[in-house]
Amino acid sequence: MMNLDEESHTGKSESECVKKNEQRLKMVSASYYIPITKGQQTWVISEAFNGAKGLKGASTACIVALNGCVLDAANVGDSEFMVFRDKKLLYSSPLQQHWFNIPYQLGNQKGADRPGCASELKLRVAAGDILVLGTDGLLDNLFSEEIEMILEKKEEVKPEELAEEIATNAFSKSMKNDCETPFSREYKSLGGQMHLGGKKDDITVIVSHIVNVDN
Repeated sequence: MMNLDEESHTGKSESECVKKNEQRLKMVSASYYIPITKGQQTWVISEAFNGAKGLKGASTACIVALNGCVLDAANVGDSEFMVFRDKKLLYSSPLQQHWFNIPYQLGNQKGADRPGCASELKLRVAAGDILVLGTDGLLDNLFSEEIEMILEKKEEVKPEELAEEIATNAFSKSMKNDCETPFSREYKSLGGQMHLGGKKDDITVIVSHIVNVDN
């Protein structure tokens, strides 16, 4: 990292800079990290919600933290997290919907949901587990079996590459109109007309690998 306050980067002494009336710049950077502890997930959602007062729009939320060997999570809406063990689905968090395709969403407008509706979840995990978080853009377009197939092809777990491949596959199916998707299957099960293809939507995917700290 370079310190921009040092004159060495200009090749001139301080007196030379003053003589030439040059502007001296300084970069001040800082970061502060507070790990989420047990039971704080809903609090984080509340803090984010309070910080967005006055803004238009609405959003789902899914926050997950690892505390020891337990995942502590809080979820609002139809975002979701999944845990895969030995490349097979172990757990999928439940969705929150008022009814089909109408998820719980945090917002400031009348009738919007509030942080208090968040569902709090706990799940024991083990080293080697893979955690996949996704918005409905992922969940409406890829079955968990399709994510398993992506994991099966990988000899080594590289979270960034996995997240990109999962998201890319979800996007590809969202643009098709001749394939079965979780969205089309659910639509049909509720007595709707025959619907094939994906659902175009924003897609966010986060992949984490649970590893032993001693490795």
